[in-house]
Amino acid sequence: MSTTVEPAALLAPAPTPAAGAPRTISVLVVDDDVDHAAAVRRTLARQGSFQVTSVEDGLACLEALAAARFDVV
Repeated sequence: MSTTVEPAALLAPAPTPAAGAPRTISVLVVDDDVDHAAAVRRTLARQGSFQVTSVEDGLACLEALAAARFDVV
């Protein structure tokens, strides 16, 4: 399955949270080593305020980027 991502969609700013609301940072972890991806997920979970999505390869990364917005990849 091929997905086209428009460049403008990638560069659009993320929505601004309401004043005083804690900001959750959305992270997309791309790593073919499942154990390493799990370690990154656990580390970020301990820090709090992170929503982590993990994928295992470049194609899955592109599909995730087409389906959702991430603050960090």
